[in-house]
Amino acid sequence: MVAEDWGVIGVLRVRMALHTGTAETRGGDYIGPPLNRIARLVAAGHGGQVLLARATQELVRDDLPTDVELRDLGEHRLKDLTRPSTFFQLVRRRPASGLPATHDSRQPPHQTYRCNLPR
Repeated sequence: MVAEDWGVIGVLRVRMALHTGTAETRGGDYIGPPLNRIARLVAAGHGGQVLLARATQELVRDDLPTDVELRDLGEHRLKDLTRPSTFFQLVRRRPASGLPATHDSRQPPHQTYRCNLPR
């Protein structure tokens, strides 16, 4: 997990999501279903979480660094999408130095957009 200390404001934890698809360009902007899906996936995540759609997981799973793995979070329904989507969370493996592991599913569930993703 990467965090930045913003002083009085506190720690800022960024959430990210990756999806693979073909977007259209119109008026200097990108549009289309892949962008709708990634927006829903980002909204379902928590600060400090990096989520991948199945399409992206298929492309990167064999080329990950040795200290990174993809945790299968199962199928979840996202707002305005008719079919459930399978997500994966990018996590760093426990370092040999004995530092604590990343947060896991023992954290309270997330309810946004009818999802129940672990933190």
